[in-house]
Amino acid sequence: MRDQKGAIQFIFLIILLAGIIAGVYLVQQTQIFKPKAASEPINTPQTSMTVVSQLSSYKVGDTIETKVLVRSDIEPANLFAAKLKFDKDLIAVEKIDTSASFIKNWVEQAVDKNTGTISLVGGVPNPGFQTNVSSPPAPMAKIYFRALKTGIVVIAPLPSSIIFSNASNINILTIRNDAIFKITSGLSRPLEITPSPTPTEKPSATPKQTTIPIPDIGDGNNDGKIDLTDLSILFSSFNKTGGFSKYIDLNGDGSVNTFDFSLIRNLLIQKGVIQG
Repeated sequence: MRDQKGAIQFIFLIILLAGIIAGVYLVQQTQIFKPKAASEPINTPQTSMTVVSQLSSYKVGDTIETKVLVRSDIEPANLFAAKLKFDKDLIAVEKIDTSASFIKNWVEQAVDKNTGTISLVGGVPNPGFQTNVSSPPAPMAKIYFRALKTGIVVIAPLPSSIIFSNASNINILTIRNDAIFKITSGLSRPLEITPSPTPTEKPSATPKQTTIPIPDIGDGNNDGKIDLTDLSILFSSFNKTGGFSKYIDLNGDGSVNTFDFSLIRNLLIQKGVIQG
């Protein structure tokens, strides 16, 4: 009888030990119950323009570093126009740095302190520029601001921001992301009061007669106006010696090159599309 009782206790201990081992194994293997999507990021190709700030909080007097980043994963693009809006009462532009930008052919880098807007326009001639979905977004520019007052700051790409397709010369930008951060009280360093620069006067609405271009010259799509679409068309035909619209060969030398880029930029300034 005593042997039978001992056998039962031994069997009970074996069952208990097996349960403990199974429990430990299942705890260690909890990952097998998690959906695959929860542990693996999903990368979706996109065409986007994003403004990011280095920190989420600053103090009055701080220098705020922000970046304008772009993606063109779906197809190559040749013209990028970042039209940004910021609260001019809370922050002020100190400088714009494009030394690390993928853009080398700049058309405009303008700040309007009265309206709190920034316009950055530049391009990459044919075959254009394309990002990879598995790589980080490409840097377009760094913008440094000075924190003036406390509050919540939003730096937003406006709907007028553009990314032009190199193939079709149409706007393919679909996603715009804002930078949002706060400014708190308490000077982290002395706030230096410096005189604000005098804004650049816009060119007269009536250009001098000697600078009026030949009709239709620069109008790459022949729609009766000269705008950024025509600049994108020029970039698409860059370094070509044939097979392009005759209207973007502005100097008539039979090829599309830096001379034509310079001439169309001057036209865009005359038309008030960009600032000089």
